[in-house]
Amino acid sequence: MGWYVVKLIKLYSDYPNFKTINFKPSGFSFIAGCEQKKSETSTYNGVGKTLSIVLIDFCLGATALEDLKKINCNICLLVNINNQEFEFKRHTVNHKIIYIDGKDYTVEKFKKKLEDLLLIERQDNISLRTILPYFIRYKKSSFLDPIVTRKYNNSNKADYLSLVNVFYLLGLDTELLKKKQQNHKKLESAKNAKKSLEDNEIKSLLNSSNTNIDIELNILNRKLEEKIKLRDLYKVSDSYVDLKSELFEKRENLNDVTNKIEIIKSNLNKINISLEEKYDITMDELKKFYGNVFEVFPQNIIRELDEVEKFHNNLMKNRINRLSNSKIELTSTLKEKELKKEQLQKRIDYLYSILGTNGELLEYDVLNNEIDKINSQIAKYTSYKDNINLIDNRILKCTQDINSNNILANQYLTDNKLKIDELNKTFANLVVDLYGDETSGSISIQNNTANNTIQFEFQTKIKNDSSTGIGNSKILCFSTMLLFLNKVNIDFMIMDNKVLEGIASNQLANYFKAIHGTDDFQYIFTINQNEMNELKSKLGEDYKEIVADNIVLNLNDNGDEGKLLGTTVELDLQEK
Repeated sequence: MGWYVVKLIKLYSDYPNFKTINFKPSGFSFIAGCEQKKSETSTYNGVGKTLSIVLIDFCLGATALEDLKKINCNICLLVNINNQEFEFKRHTVNHKIIYIDGKDYTVEKFKKKLEDLLLIERQDNISLRTILPYFIRYKKSSFLDPIVTRKYNNSNKADYLSLVNVFYLLGLDTELLKKKQQNHKKLESAKNAKKSLEDNEIKSLLNSSNTNIDIELNILNRKLEEKIKLRDLYKVSDSYVDLKSELFEKRENLNDVTNKIEIIKSNLNKINISLEEKYDITMDELKKFYGNVFEVFPQNIIRELDEVEKFHNNLMKNRINRLSNSKIELTSTLKEKELKKEQLQKRIDYLYSILGTNGELLEYDVLNNEIDKINSQIAKYTSYKDNINLIDNRILKCTQDINSNNILANQYLTDNKLKIDELNKTFANLVVDLYGDETSGSISIQNNTANNTIQFEFQTKIKNDSSTGIGNSKILCFSTMLLFLNKVNIDFMIMDNKVLEGIASNQLANYFKAIHGTDDFQYIFTINQNEMNELKSKLGEDYKEIVADNIVLNLNDNGDEGKLLGTTVELDLQEK
């Protein structure tokens, strides 16, 4: 059990007739939907069992459900953290503020404060609120799979967020998961960048001619040389010398400006691509890489590493500043060149209007037009080639990084076989508690080399686990295992009675008997009368000690007084 631990003491409210729930300090606490008298209309739904869990989660910073505004009151949760009591109070209408012992916090600051109290260090995609759903299960989506606690993409399979939190809770390394996701995102970004650069004209040419960009550039350069030779031999009438000279000069200037515009655009694109690249390594990553060896480094070496880190960070900052300044300068220059191009074109059009009737000049201009067109194609193809090569190198680098990560993932599974075997043993023992030796349970962690964001395939298995009952058993055993491992100083587990559905009463009895002696933790369940009746027949004389003596609240539909709120309020508690 962790030193800084959190346990629940009681849930209460200033709502009239609200039934306070005083939780057992350890062991079981049952919130029961009880049967007052036999009746065909008797039901345990809508009396407040699930609502009690929703309100606990609400006080711990969960997203406020819109329907909670209907009850318009303060909800309070008294907790024990490291033998010190704290009151969390949150209003169902003004829910953006949560009070800790009377001091107000925004919801986000409350979450950070609670993480500090529990010594939970927030990481990328890992926080108290991403961890809690593994210990507080009441949403429908949290009963689909042991490691899936939220609804997304109309799929019940584990995503990156689920896996990184589960690995964290199991004490497994999350860095390989993070690297796979980051590298895959970079790869997809590079592929999308390449796709956005695709030019229909170039693509059509390369596909139809069964050629490549280098061959086409060679052909264009040869054509350019031939056209320039022909133009240099051409003669025009002396009577048009002045206008002709100006026109030729303007055409040359226009060609030069057009080429420079293409070069500037290409350079801007390269700068944009370079600004997306990140090359940084922090002291924390160095510490994680060297592990315990880092602790024996001499202090002067550590100071030097700090200085290297600061130097590297300053270098990166200067690089970004330099690139950003270059981008600003090039953008300004581009605008100037485009304005210059427009002015040249207007002057050329004017000269054409004067000299358009001269045959020699028109023929000469045909050559110039062809040269301009070839130059434009060369600039376009060269820019395309340079940018594609740059992006292809990024794609190769990302692919290389992904393959390297796959190798490291294989090595990690080999190096940590004993740790994984211990996790497997803990899970398997809980399955045996439920089903006996004839049913086996296991955890499977496999390297995933497929083209996606998931580095490891993680599965919990119980023999014949396709049925609802065994599926819920996996969830029950996995959540209990996370509680036993106690990696995050959370010493309670709250389960809605949905998790009991389909599990045979004798197996539930076995489970409750097995964990009854582990009194360091709180096991909070909602439970219905029919489930209690079945457990009573299976537990026999142990029923009183395990269940009856630990019912902390009896709820029923025998009038409003039997409900959690002491009145009937229609609330939609479903996740959206």
